[in-house]
Amino acid sequence: MKLSSFFGIRRGANEYNRVAEPIFLFDQHIDCFSRGNHMFILKKENFHYMFRFLEEVIKTAQQTLARIKSHIPIVNFDEFAQSCERNHSKMRKLKNIAIQPYLDSITMADIKKAIAAHNLNIQIVTVNGQEMLRYDPTEQYGILKLLDDDYLQSIMTNKSYEATGKRGRGVETSTHKG
Repeated sequence: MKLSSFFGIRRGANEYNRVAEPIFLFDQHIDCFSRGNHMFILKKENFHYMFRFLEEVIKTAQQTLARIKSHIPIVNFDEFAQSCERNHSKMRKLKNIAIQPYLDSITMADIKKAIAAHNLNIQIVTVNGQEMLRYDPTEQYGILKLLDDDYLQSIMTNKSYEATGKRGRGVETSTHKG
């Protein structure tokens, strides 16, 4: 048994005793703990590192960025990629995009239709005769939400919505009159 460099004492009725039996020592930086069948996570990033969840998310995000780069023209792609790689939430969004079956077949015509239909603040520029998206750092999730197909059109009200989840709930983003 390896001894800790810390020592423990236990308070008795009117005295303190040195602890001789093995004990667990905790510092103020607890990442997670469990009770019964439940795990309580206090430091999500450390928990992800500890159980290597983040490694898989990073790997998938990098693969998805490579697919996006080869299929979706983004004029300032490196800035877009760096922004995604520095943000765990964006990397998880890229993981969602990776599982979409349409990613490799999206065309600029499809993208332009979605931008127009939902009145999105995503700029399209022409560079050397090619239409390209421009990543805008002030619209951090604009391109990611577009590629994850986060926008819906109501048949009944003809209103456009941004999905807050893939279960159909959403918030109105713009109104179209039909």
